[in-house]
Amino acid sequence: MDRQEAMNVFVSVVEEGDFSSAARGLRMTPSAISKIIGRLETSLGVRLLQRSTRRISLTAEGSTYADSARRILNDIKEAETQIQPGAEPRRRLRVSLPSAFGHRLIVPMLPAFIDRYPAIELELMFTDAFVDLVAEETDVAVRVAAHSDSRLVVRRLAPNRRVICASPPISKDMARRWCQPTFNAIPALASQRAAASISGSSMALTVCKACASAAR
Repeated sequence: MDRQEAMNVFVSVVEEGDFSSAARGLRMTPSAISKIIGRLETSLGVRLLQRSTRRISLTAEGSTYADSARRILNDIKEAETQIQPGAEPRRRLRVSLPSAFGHRLIVPMLPAFIDRYPAIELELMFTDAFVDLVAEETDVAVRVAAHSDSRLVVRRLAPNRRVICASPPISKDMARRWCQPTFNAIPALASQRAAASISGSSMALTVCKACASAAR
């Protein structure tokens, strides 16, 4: 019998108050229970129980060991429960979110999430800076960017279409001063001659050299 099983027998004896009751609950004989407790005490080098003809009582060492054994057995039971199919998720979940995206789209969903998963301790970090998930011990991150870290598992959530818009007077002025094909239609601004890119929390418009020269 391994140490975990011996702990379980010991805790049962402590909670039942005698060998006979513990033996009935564990479907063992009182003599088998007594031998297991004896071997446990020998391996630990201390006496855990004071035995009498009618009842047992804990020694000081036995009381300390009983508290630790209960905690260990409960932790093992909880760990096994958590990995079972359909088990309720429970633990800390640290999530990194772009600031505007997180506040606008994620925060309104929090009440429903908390109601559904009350055992999860949710920690949200709103930042537009690049977060190293491994170094920062972050579980999940939502990013508006191309995947570049081979250590991470990536799932595409949705396309992110960006359109640069301008009022009619400004668009006409752009078309006159810069590339006519590029600014002929507003939805085509982010085309072959102009591209929108994300750098930190700001957006920069990169224009072709010919357009830049024309703009001067």
